[in-house]
Amino acid sequence: MSIRIIEQRLKSYTVSSEIEEMQALREITQEILLASFQSASNSP
Repeated sequence: MSIRIIEQRLKSYTVSSEIEEMQALREITQEILLASFQSASNSP
């Protein structure tokens, strides 16, 4: 996975503070983890 994907997702958020940016990063990270768990559970 490329950092560019995370950067692109972060650009889609409107953040006005460092706290909001950290919350956005946390949400993006959670989405990535959930997708990887789902992918792993679908593997034979």
